[in-house]
Amino acid sequence: MEQIVYCQDQVYRGALQKVREKEVEEEKNRKSNQYFLSSPAPSSDPSIAEIFQHLIAYHQEVGKRISSHIPLIIQFFILRTFGQQLQKSMLQLLQNKDQYDWLLRERSDTSDKRKFLKERLMRLNRALRAARGLQGTSPGNEDQPPSLTD
Repeated sequence: MEQIVYCQDQVYRGALQKVREKEVEEEKNRKSNQYFLSSPAPSSDPSIAEIFQHLIAYHQEVGKRISSHIPLIIQFFILRTFGQQLQKSMLQLLQNKDQYDWLLRERSDTSDKRKFLKERLMRLNRALRAARGLQGTSPGNEDQPPSLTD
């Protein structure tokens, strides 16, 4: 997996703004406490303070991004594993097709019944044509009499 976590600029700016606002509030609280405690404030390099602000904002956003991606990552690996197992099983079925050929064969009684029903349908169609011939068909229907399958 990637070792870089990408974040949209607007999202990062918002997180950085929140960190800076929180730091300003802490600074105000620290100054009010220092007034009562009379202890000098530790001076630090402003660039280090800004680096820490960026680091805190980045850490917060990385935590959010990774926590939202964990379910997607789990789903991806489950689907990939299932797909590999399915592919392996299908290939095994194809290799052992002689063992499973009996599943595709039609039962003999089903085959006999299908043949019987086809013959019956043909007899009924002939009987229908004969019955129409006795009644006298209209001139437009002589070419193709309707069948029972229509």
